[in-house]
Amino acid sequence: QHQFVLTMADTQLAAAQKAVDDLIALRDHYFETHDVAQAKQKNADVCAAQTEAVKVVDAALEENKSNATAHYLRGLAFNATPEYSKEAEDSLSKAVKLDPTLIQAWNELGECFWKKQDFSASQSCFRGALEQKKNKESLRHLSMLMRQLPGDAAQRKKNVEDSVGVAREAVALDVKDGKSWFVLGNAYLALFFSSMSTTEHMRQAMKAYRQAELDKTEMANNPDLHQNRAVLLRYQEEYAGAVVGYLTAAALDPGNPEPLSELAEIKNKLSKMHDAVENKGRVKAKKLTSLVEKMDGSTSFSSLSKTKPGLNKNITLRGVVVSVLHEEQSTPQIFLCVDKEQALYCVTVYNMKQNAIKSETVLSVTEPLVRNVQIDIEDKKISFMSVRVDDPTTLSVNGMPLGQSDLSISQLKCTAKSD
Repeated sequence: QHQFVLTMADTQLAAAQKAVDDLIALRDHYFETHDVAQAKQKNADVCAAQTEAVKVVDAALEENKSNATAHYLRGLAFNATPEYSKEAEDSLSKAVKLDPTLIQAWNELGECFWKKQDFSASQSCFRGALEQKKNKESLRHLSMLMRQLPGDAAQRKKNVEDSVGVAREAVALDVKDGKSWFVLGNAYLALFFSSMSTTEHMRQAMKAYRQAELDKTEMANNPDLHQNRAVLLRYQEEYAGAVVGYLTAAALDPGNPEPLSELAEIKNKLSKMHDAVENKGRVKAKKLTSLVEKMDGSTSFSSLSKTKPGLNKNITLRGVVVSVLHEEQSTPQIFLCVDKEQALYCVTVYNMKQNAIKSETVLSVTEPLVRNVQIDIEDKKISFMSVRVDDPTTLSVNGMPLGQSDLSISQLKCTAKSD
């Protein structure tokens, strides 16, 4: 009879393990068994599976009250949705108390405290798991958490730098794990926006995202991957790729309004730029001529017709600012300009304080990065020439170079749901 009780307990524990495994598989691999068109049903399906899993685990706990794995499974089930759960915290805390070597329980408890915004307790859990054994899950979580820890600007920047190293450790443990590559990509993205010191960080972020997407089982259908990569592409003014990324993210997570909101912002911004160029800033011909006359006849400057798409070395493009197109405090700052041949183009300036450039001033761009923007967004056909400026100190306004005092660091805007 005693042997039968043990067998029953083991059987119920195995059933609990399967129920929770099925729940997590449904949450993480939903689109392997469901069409993207069913995305709106995902949350309801996951919640139903969670309810069922908890019932099975609770039945197993009746026979396994002191079993750390049983309490871990209960905590894992309650922790399967994005919201903080007190039930999850209690069960997971009991699991690590019963068995301090249970790494999965430490990691889940760290996630649970993170949802509770208790960053200190969360960090202690991930480090506690790493004390038991170096593992990619704890390293990933720790890297993500480090970028959200409070502190002054210098401390936050150091946290971001350190988070890259931790994410690289996670990748090194399993180079085929897409989640680790995704976390590394986000770390490089945050590092780029924290210092703006080198575009190498941006290149490394894009490389990591490409590696992440190769993991078809874990990451190819992760909406945050597509959204964060779209943020990067938008910043690089690679609008076609950004549009695809935001549309994909929106399809995979219909409950998140951000991707479609970002897409609307892109459409509005590009439409405004297109219309300004096409309509010559709604400025009369006489006024446009008087603006062009603000430039002297020096031959040391070039017009837009002398440039080509891409970086134009040994060229200084000069025009007059017809109008300011951007909203206050927006990034980038956008200026409609006209050159001496009365060709109109937009200049997008990053990392510059507000009001450093005003309308009707002569604006010179050294070694301009020229783009021929051609894209269809929904029903809008967009076409215009644009010049991108990342370093405002390459600009001169009315013959006077901008200086370090005119600089300001661009801000990152990306999803923090899974990072």
